[in-house]
Amino acid sequence: DLPAALVELERSMELLRELLESDRANVSDRRNYAQNLLYLSALHARMSAETAGAAPEREKHRRKSTTYYERGREVLQALRAEGPALAADEDLLEDVQAQLGLPNAFDRRR
Repeated sequence: DLPAALVELERSMELLRELLESDRANVSDRRNYAQNLLYLSALHARMSAETAGAAPEREKHRRKSTTYYERGREVLQALRAEGPALAADEDLLEDVQAQLGLPNAFDRRR
């Protein structure tokens, strides 16, 4: 059930935001936040693809998908600037990029 999954991810995001407000330097919480942003991106992409009929509703999900992707990518890039990237983060980013039809923007060699 995609709407229920969306509610759960949004609830998780609120909790992560609260954690980050108390400790912005927490790498684990920042990584979880970035991953949740990417999961939200993938979910909105799927909702856009599966929404029957209403073009405005599909467009809304497509825009949200792109926005969440960009924010998640930015957080992962900031984390990468502070230390080595985790393969799981790179895999998730590449998976979401593929779902959105975007080119690979995360160079694993760095």
